[in-house]
Parts: sequence; structure tokens; C-alpha cells
Amino acid sequence: MADAYRLAAYVANLMGSRDLAYAAIGHAQAAAERSDDALRLAEKAAVDIEPRFSRATADQLTVYGSHINFAAVVASRMQNKDLVKSFLSLATATGARLGAEHRAYGTLFGPVTADTQAVGIAVALGQAGKALELIRGIPETSLSALTEAARNRFAMDKAMAEADARLWDASLDTLEKALVHAPVWARHQALPA
Repeated sequence: MADAYRLAAYVANLMGSRDLAYAAIGHAQAAAERSDDALRLAEKAAVDIEPRFSRATADQLTVYGSHINFAAVVASRMQNKDLVKSFLSLATATGARLGAEHRAYGTLFGPVTADTQAVGIAVALGQAGKALELIRGIPETSLSALTEAARNRFAMDKAMAEADARLWDASLDTLEKALVHAPVWARHQALPA
């Protein structure tokens, strides 16, 4: 059921129906949380489509990388740090193989997506130092390759990492920029649990 809601969210986002996409993602998360095996399902979805790197097309790598990122997020919410590390390693390798952000089947993936997602996961795991270290390795100019929503989410994750590290002024500056840039988007965001 969670996968059906995720698919609906992707389609709604493609069609420009942001409110519907947010609602569908919320339902997907709730369905995954109700499921005893959300992590197993996320991992299976990624493993089932894992391409052979030497022959994979950019489209295949993009879809696979997106699934691996999703599995990493699920593992982080379940506090399974070993699986998170494994999934993020796969996401980084997939992004490196792509070499740049690539869009396929309504999703965007590449090295910048893999890196910014790793920041969000570090924040969710309470690893502010690691998140800040990752942030320093992401050139500001590379963020333009991301979708607006992904850039906004990265800014929120950065603000959270700065706050967790007690860098209050930097956190408030980052948060203010994000809120001014996307006030409607920000209103619909939840903090990682």
C-alpha cells in the first residue's frame, strides 16, 4: 500500500499538484509505519531493480538510486545505522556512476541528490557533526541541479544540523532564508522523527 501511495505522490508531483503529492506521501509514510516490514519492503524494491553497473542506462541508475535513497530513509527512521551506511554507500556509488543529476520516470537522482539525502539522514539520526561535515563537501553551486523542493529540504536539514550543533545564529539565518524563499512549501514540512 505504501508503494501505491508513493507512486501516486510521484504522479501528483509530476502533474504539479503539490498538495495532493504531500498528502499521498503522508499516507505512504503512515502505511509504511503500520507495516511491520517497511524496511524489508523498501530494501526489496531496490534490490529487485538493481542494475548491473557496467551495462546500466542512466534511466536505470536514476530509478535504482531513488529506490536506494528511499530505503536509506526508511532504515534511518528505524534507527538501523548499519543498513543506512550500506544504502548510502550504494547511493553514493550510483550517483558517482551517473556523474550528474539525471531525470527519469518522474524522479531525479545523481551525486548531489545522494549527498543531500545523506545530510537529511544524518540529521534524522542525530548526527549533527556528520551532517555539517557532509554539508561542507557540497558546493553551493551544485544545488541548482536539484528540484526546488529538494533544495528547500536541504536548507531545512542544514538549519536543523546547525541547531543541533548549537550554531544558533547560523541555524536561524539558514532557516530564515528557507522560509522566505518558500513559505508555502515550509508550512507543509515535518521534522524527522
